[in-house]
Amino acid sequence: MRRLGVVLGVVGLLAVCGLLSGAVAVPAAAQEGALQSVAQMCFEHHKFGAQPVDVAKTADGQTVLAQTSWNWHDAIGCYLTLDDTALAVLRAAPAPQSLPDAETEDSKQCFGHHQFGRRPVDVAKSADRQTVLARLSWGYHDSIGCYLVLDDAALAALRAHAATDATPVATPVAIPQDEYTPCRPMGKTGFPLPSEALPSTGTLRVAVLFVDFDEAAADYSTEDEAEQGLPFAEEYLESNSYGRIDIEFVPHHKWLRAEHSRDFYNIDGSSRFGPDGWEKVGVTIQSEAVRLAAPEFDFAGFGSILVVMPSKHFGGGNSGAGGNQTDAGDFYWAPVINSMNVIGGPEGLKHWGYVAAHELAHALGLNDLYAHIVSRPDLPQGRRWTEAEFGLMGLDVNFPTDPSFFSHTYAIEMLAWSRWRLGWLQPEQVSCITEDDATVILNAVASPGSGTAMAAVPLSDTEVIVVESRRKVGYDGEGLGILPGEGLFVYTVDAALGSGELPIKIGEDTGNGHIERSPLLAAGESIDVRGYRFTVQSSSPEADAVVITKLDS
Repeated sequence: MRRLGVVLGVVGLLAVCGLLSGAVAVPAAAQEGALQSVAQMCFEHHKFGAQPVDVAKTADGQTVLAQTSWNWHDAIGCYLTLDDTALAVLRAAPAPQSLPDAETEDSKQCFGHHQFGRRPVDVAKSADRQTVLARLSWGYHDSIGCYLVLDDAALAALRAHAATDATPVATPVAIPQDEYTPCRPMGKTGFPLPSEALPSTGTLRVAVLFVDFDEAAADYSTEDEAEQGLPFAEEYLESNSYGRIDIEFVPHHKWLRAEHSRDFYNIDGSSRFGPDGWEKVGVTIQSEAVRLAAPEFDFAGFGSILVVMPSKHFGGGNSGAGGNQTDAGDFYWAPVINSMNVIGGPEGLKHWGYVAAHELAHALGLNDLYAHIVSRPDLPQGRRWTEAEFGLMGLDVNFPTDPSFFSHTYAIEMLAWSRWRLGWLQPEQVSCITEDDATVILNAVASPGSGTAMAAVPLSDTEVIVVESRRKVGYDGEGLGILPGEGLFVYTVDAALGSGELPIKIGEDTGNGHIERSPLLAAGESIDVRGYRFTVQSSSPEADAVVITKLDS
């Protein structure tokens, strides 16, 4: 289930036009031309497509509630995407009284992930709206995941519908100005965010449930437990978003005693694919918490559930992705905090705010940046190494230090790239470098104000080099983070790689997990990465002046 969700994050839900009869690929040069060229090229190939395809309307047929929009990808060609609005509308549509004949194993599998999809999506009807002329049907492929297919009948119906217009629309709907550009590559660690991600701006209400067990009882109040994590997680996410998200935790202040012992429950979210799609194995701790809280707690109006087990007995956490049912609807995200047994037995209460922020960041659409799908070789022997961890999602690297330096450093201000993906950095705060020589003034990412917080150098359709400035302020400040110095931070993003696949590498790291120098550059220092030289021309307490030069090949 986790793998399927990551794959879908690459391109959203797809209506792949011409997948069975030959897709048309948009040349890379089209990226630099007029934005409407994508829709125009798809129109030329399919003889329709200069406008979106409606997939949901009001009962009177007068107001469009959801549309698919045209887009492109080198590996797919022209396709249609369902955005978050369309997904929400289609999920909210009433379920059919009986499943259609068109139901397939693919549709069952996709339904298990998206909570809709057992029936095709109608995209064209007759004038009286009684006869369906064209539908999108579910398909599945290992390299893509779930997608929607316009078959030959649908293509013919939409071509005929488009032909009734004397001329194509004057302004085709195309990629929004800041949607997919060389510095906003599509991919699992790029754009767009996964379709199941929670909104990353505005107010996010999180219901907090506390669960303990006969053999691991909490002998203190839920208020005491909440103080170990909720204030930090709330302040961290709000601060790192520059105020663009408002986290509202609503605790149900009561220890809910589980009916069975901890080992009885599915704590880590294990799932399998069954006759009705993906399903959790056994009884999840989330479902037990919801069952126990339901008589006294109203789950309406929440975006997520957070289940907290006693930190005196447990630690760690997991994202809790998957279907979590309540009377108020299904919650895709229900992270579990303190989900792992503590080695050595019970301890005192432990702080878990950073863990909660990390797991909620998964719900917002971010990936793990540490290695757990791929592996790294052991560090070279005979040297003293310091592990430096950056951001919230586990990006790390080792560099050589003397014995007097820390063995582990934490610079926990969120990466500029993560904020860019979440919409917390605005386009005017990001400098996309496409020329051979450029100078950029980068303000500290913790507090950039209206200045530039990130520079990006595109390398390919999926790869960019990202540059940001780190200072001992905010969550990199003394007493919160341990920043290994101050200065310029350079890393490479491969948006095609997903969670646990090392999609981001620091400096000169090739994937072996170590570099030969500090990960931060001071004034006068430079680093060569992937054919570009990054030189810190000068520094102030608030910013770095960076010269970016393309090297001769």
